[in-house]
Amino acid sequence: MYLDEKIYENIEKSIDSEKIDTISINNKLVLIEPYFPKPRVIIFGGGHIAKPLSEFASRVGFSVTVVDDGVFVLKFHL
Repeated sequence: MYLDEKIYENIEKSIDSEKIDTISINNKLVLIEPYFPKPRVIIFGGGHIAKPLSEFASRVGFSVTVVDDGVFVLKFHL
């Protein structure tokens, strides 16, 4: 399917504004919904560095996962 320049302009506008938009293509309404997922960080090891690193990553907007194969329970929560 060929998309003309106007459609690409609407897509770019929707991405730039981070807002939902609609376009009519061949008498069909098409929804443009930009999706910007939260960046993720996975920290392997729950040692002494994991706590400040996970707290910092969370504060600056990351979704944080800590993976550790130890039998102890992590004693901090984000």
